[in-house]
Amino acid sequence: ISWRSFFIAVGQLVSVAGGAQLISLFGRGERGYAVMGLTLALVIICTTQMTVIFTAKARRQERVETKSPVPAKEHLRMVLSNRPFVLLMSAKLFLLFGQAATASTQLLFLLNVAKVGYTGQVWFSVAENIALAGTLALWVKAINRWGKRPVYILGLLAQCVIYLCWLIPGIEETAYTLAVRGFMRGVFSAGILLAGTAMLPDTMQYDFYKTGLRREGMFASVYAIVEKIAFAVAPALIGAFLAFGGYLPTTGGDIIDQPVSAINALYILLIAAPIVANL
Repeated sequence: ISWRSFFIAVGQLVSVAGGAQLISLFGRGERGYAVMGLTLALVIICTTQMTVIFTAKARRQERVETKSPVPAKEHLRMVLSNRPFVLLMSAKLFLLFGQAATASTQLLFLLNVAKVGYTGQVWFSVAENIALAGTLALWVKAINRWGKRPVYILGLLAQCVIYLCWLIPGIEETAYTLAVRGFMRGVFSAGILLAGTAMLPDTMQYDFYKTGLRREGMFASVYAIVEKIAFAVAPALIGAFLAFGGYLPTTGGDIIDQPVSAINALYILLIAAPIVANL
């Protein structure tokens, strides 16, 4: 699980920091976003194929044969009866909505409110993902000592405090302050990611004890579907909220002075939305 979390950090570093750098290098307008999209699409295609190749001979759990096929409705009923899994997926859905709100608006916030440009996003993302990857070993020790659930809750509450730090007045955003913000968020994101992911196999094992069936693939699929739903629905809702707040899109990469309502909308999405989701 810790290696999975490590490579998630690597992927985020390439996509977020690398994407922002590509946009900046290629004009910050339509051309920059087009180059960024095509480049990351190529990276995604290559890495997904590598995943298939490298996991072809991975260890497998022995299949438990059933005397008769289990109907789809019965599978659904059994999934919903797995209370630990339902609670974990509910928490995961709220958490992903908060993360999607932050990911979708942070660059807009840095451009229009903090006025630090794409370079600020690069500094923030590099520091965040270095901290995420570098502190995983410490979080493994913390989980072994205190348990997954307490570590998960600690990470969520600490992140709420970190989000509130955007409201501290009188701070001029520089590369240093953004790196510190990114580093602190990365530290506790590592705990949330590791503890949350590590609880998933526990819910699968609970289902096996309860039903005698090996259905890890089904639970993993539901877990992935929840992720896809959150990251598909959240950006649409966020876009509608920004439009409602009067956000003005940029033209040719030039920053436009936003109305107060749009600035307030960015604050709500960057700070209030993830805090509510975490709680």
